Amino acid sequence: LTILSIYMLIGVELQNMFILDFKMKKLSAFLLTAGVPIALFLFGFREFIFLVGFVGAVFGGLHAVFIVATYQKMRKGLEKKKHKCFHVPNYISWLLIIIFLVGVALEIQSRIAI
Repeated sequence: LTILSIYMLIGVELQNMFILDFKMKKLSAFLLTAGVPIALFLFGFREFIFLVGFVGAVFGGLHAVFIVATYQKMRKGLEKKKHKCFHVPNYISWLLIIIFLVGVALEIQSRIAI
C-alpha cells in the first residue's frame, strides 16, 4: 500500500510535468506515466521488488532530467521575468543530465544482464 501510494504521487507529479511544462496532451501524458510500468509487467517483469526498483531508478533518473530541462526552459522563458531564478551555468545543467542518463543506462544494463 505504501509503495502504491508513493508511485501514485510520483505518477501524478510526472503527469503534471508532462502536461504543464512540456505541453503534452492529457491522454499522452497519462499513457506515458501509467503505461510504461504496465507494459514492463506485461513483457514478463514479474518480480515485484525488481519491477519497483527498476521503475524507480529509471523514472527517478528521467524525472531528474526533466527537472533540469524544465529549469533551462524556465530560465530562458517569460517566467524569468516573473520569478527570481538563480543562475546555473549551462555546462552544469548538461553535466547533470549526462550523469542522470548514465545512471539510467547503467540501471537498465544491470537489470537486463540478469
